[in-house]
Amino acid sequence: MPRMSKKCRLELAFFLNERNRVTYNELCRKCRHPCKQSCRAVVIECPKYLSKRSRRRGETENMDKSLEELQKEYEDGTARLEQEKRKLRRLENRKAYLESGSRKQRNHRLITRGAAVESVMPEVKILTEQEFYSLMERISEWQPVQNMVRLFVERQSQPLASEKDGD
Repeated sequence: MPRMSKKCRLELAFFLNERNRVTYNELCRKCRHPCKQSCRAVVIECPKYLSKRSRRRGETENMDKSLEELQKEYEDGTARLEQEKRKLRRLENRKAYLESGSRKQRNHRLITRGAAVESVMPEVKILTEQEFYSLMERISEWQPVQNMVRLFVERQSQPLASEKDGD
């Protein structure tokens, strides 16, 4: 242990014991508060004294509360816990979504397909978003269009099925 400087020794002289170690009053050593007194001081009573083993003041306050107040606190706490769990779940989902790179793939797919629609039908450029959506909905309701989409999807899935059978 390093030696105490002369300046430090003079400042702490009242707290040093016979072995030149900083020592507090016996009562203060057992207290939680930082207002420690010297070992040379005689403490009769301390208004701040709170034993390290005693209950905290906040714990005794709960005894004064009614059952309804405690139930309300419990309900508020459980609601807050559920909110935080949902928030954590959303953040985990977002992290997985961003790490997988599917966001970039989806954006690329949407942009290229939107550009394909505009290149095939340049007139749609002047439509508002709402008009464009209603046009696409009406087109997708036509039975020949639905049959054609189903046919293309089936063609696309057939090579995958034949690859699985070949394995």
